[in-house]
Amino acid sequence: MTRKPSILSLNRRHFLARTAVALLLTPLAPKMKAFAAEPVRGGTLRVSVDQAASVIHPLLTRVNPEYMITELLYSNLTRLRVDMIVEPDLALSWVADDSLTNWTFKLREGVTFHDGSPLTSHDVVATFKAIFDPDTASPGRKNVGPIEEIVDVDSTTAEFKFSSPYSNFPVAVAYTDARIIPAAYVEDKKKFDSLSSKAVGTGPFKLVSYEPDRKIVFERNPDYYDPKRPYVDGVEISVFPDSSAEGSAFLAGDTDLMQMVRPTE
Repeated sequence: MTRKPSILSLNRRHFLARTAVALLLTPLAPKMKAFAAEPVRGGTLRVSVDQAASVIHPLLTRVNPEYMITELLYSNLTRLRVDMIVEPDLALSWVADDSLTNWTFKLREGVTFHDGSPLTSHDVVATFKAIFDPDTASPGRKNVGPIEEIVDVDSTTAEFKFSSPYSNFPVAVAYTDARIIPAAYVEDKKKFDSLSSKAVGTGPFKLVSYEPDRKIVFERNPDYYDPKRPYVDGVEISVFPDSSAEGSAFLAGDTDLMQMVRPTE
C-alpha cells in the first residue's frame, strides 16, 4: 500500500515549489547554479539562541538550545532526514521480528567517543538502561517505547525486546533524549553527572568551552565516522536573552544564524 504524504509534507513541498518558481522568474535565475556547487569547507558558523543552555547532558535536555548542542556533540542510533524519513546514524541497519516485539540493531564499526574509547553495543545497552532508570529522570523514558529488556548480543549488535508490538521504534531512537553515551559514564555516578557540563560523545563536533549563559564553542571532530562532514571547522553558539540585541547582532553581521525569530523582530 502506498503511503500518502502528510499535510505537513505537502505544505512544505508546495512552499518549495512556489519558491523555486518565484526565483526562476526573477533576474537571479542565472545565478541558481551556485546553489548546486560543492559546499565550501572551513570557517566557523556563529549561531544565536534566545535562552541559556543550562544542561548539556544528552539524556536530560529539555529546551531547544540544549537539543541543538547535544546534536552537535552526540549521535543516536538513527536520525531523521529533513523529509522526516529515518536513516542510519550509529546503527547501520535494523530489523524486527514478525511480531514487532523484538528489534535488532547492527552498529557501525570503528566509531569512537571523543575520549578515544570505542563504541560498542554495551554503550547502547547502558544508555537505554540509564534512560529507564527512575533516578535519571530522563524525558526520553516515555518516548522510546515499551522496552522490557536490552541485550548486547555481541560488540556490534544490540537487541531490544518489547512488552507489545512497536513499529515506530527506529523513529523513536532518533529522539533528542536518546543520544548514546559511554557505558563507563553510566556506571560511574560522578562521571554521569559530569555530562551536564562536559561532553563525551561520538558526534561531529567536540566541546571546546561551555559558558551556559554566554557562549558555547565547538570544534570539528576529526574522528567523526563520516569523513566528509562536518564542513565547517567550528561552531559558536551565543546566548541573547534580549531579542532586540539578538536581532541587532544578526543584522550587524556578528552572527550567521538565529535559531528562532520572534514576531516582533
